[in-house]
Amino acid sequence: MFEECRLEGNYTLSSGRASNVFYDFDLLTPVETAQYVEQLVTNIPPEIFDEIDFIASPALGGIVPGFLVAFAKSKSLVIVDKKGKVRGPEFKTGKYLIVDDVITSYLAAKKIIAVLPGCSYIGVASYIFRGVVANQIMSTFYLSRKEVEEESVERWMPVLGWEDQYSVSNSGRVRSEDRVVIQKNDVVKRLKGQILSTLYDSQGYPQISLGREKKVLIHTLVLESFIAPRPDNLFARHLNGDKTDNSLENLMWDTMSNNQADKIKHGTNNAGTKHYRSKFTEEDIRTIRHLREQGAAYVEIAKRFSVTDGAIKDICYKRNWKCVE
Repeated sequence: MFEECRLEGNYTLSSGRASNVFYDFDLLTPVETAQYVEQLVTNIPPEIFDEIDFIASPALGGIVPGFLVAFAKSKSLVIVDKKGKVRGPEFKTGKYLIVDDVITSYLAAKKIIAVLPGCSYIGVASYIFRGVVANQIMSTFYLSRKEVEEESVERWMPVLGWEDQYSVSNSGRVRSEDRVVIQKNDVVKRLKGQILSTLYDSQGYPQISLGREKKVLIHTLVLESFIAPRPDNLFARHLNGDKTDNSLENLMWDTMSNNQADKIKHGTNNAGTKHYRSKFTEEDIRTIRHLREQGAAYVEIAKRFSVTDGAIKDICYKRNWKCVE
């Protein structure tokens, strides 16, 4: 399958991975393209099309398959270009399916998700999937599974706001660039770039220092440089639950609710006794609620546990410690 557009050589894919095979879908005839899209649509569960409001595709590779899938299923098409500009009908809310020609690391899909924060994605569909099956971060439908023949290469992008001084890679490393600085007395000094040492904030997230004082979370640098600046109301999400893994494939901008669901799934949420400021045990919480049910006053319970009566009210009304039944 797809031998008509298979090219051999030395290529660097848009994901940053090296490969000796590239698929140029412009080489397909209109008939071949229509046949492949028809097969792709057949591979997507029918209920997906009942649920979605539109198709979203990245420019340039996703335009043709996205248009044909949208046309076949009578759906609107939204195109997102490399700069994150949205073209087509405007959707403030709604559900969508991402359609692309090839998926390797979900880089284009993540960019679409970042610029459509009010909408919900259902999954992604493409002619070919070249990524790692175990690393699928969303429902993925495709016609053919093709391995990427070589290991990924590290790609570097300038850090936003510090373009001449620092770069960040898709593996989560940060380096300073070679540069010339003028010191006191007009002394010119040439500084050689180097990999920056990783620090950690109070919650264990890796960060680095830019300049003399500015500390920045590394996951923010990776997402802003490779995907887009942080959209309003979206936050960095570590897909595998490991806050120290800042590789591009493990990151995306997403909602607070999805972040919290991930933390619960991976057991990394700081609810209850795991919270660093927790003064109670789960048994304390059950005792407090039991005492209140027996008629004890808030002030009386507060004195027993050396806290304010407001804290006791929050526990009893389950505004806090919702995780304890």
